[in-house]
Amino acid sequence: HLYRCGRSIRRRPAQSPYRSVNGRQFETEIQIRSTQHSCRQTQTSHRKARVGNLSIFYREAGPVTAPAILLLHGFPSSSRMYKPLLERLCDRFHVIAPDYPGFGHSDWPDPKQFGYTFDRLASFMGGFVEAIGLSRYTLYM
Repeated sequence: HLYRCGRSIRRRPAQSPYRSVNGRQFETEIQIRSTQHSCRQTQTSHRKARVGNLSIFYREAGPVTAPAILLLHGFPSSSRMYKPLLERLCDRFHVIAPDYPGFGHSDWPDPKQFGYTFDRLASFMGGFVEAIGLSRYTLYM
């Protein structure tokens, strides 16, 4: 355990329940915060939606009646990057994290037939939102 004292860093014995601040001894209480959340991974659903002629994989967690958050991943990545966030938010929000076409577990269309541009992906995600029946949501990128 390191702590800053003035400009130098001093090592404190790990077993000591005391620390010194300005020459005074204080007893410290060590608290271990649980990293468990109310949603377990088993409550995250892995689904597919049909958008046009492509199958789009997405992860979904949380109550359907809660406010929705649509998590769109970066490049190159997939919806898996949001797995920890899904677990943290699923008790308060309906969270959806799709994989873009050509990413993750979604279909991989031929680049000659599918233009991988930002405009094309944006319109495609609009079709995805319609396909799963999401009318109100917050977009997170």
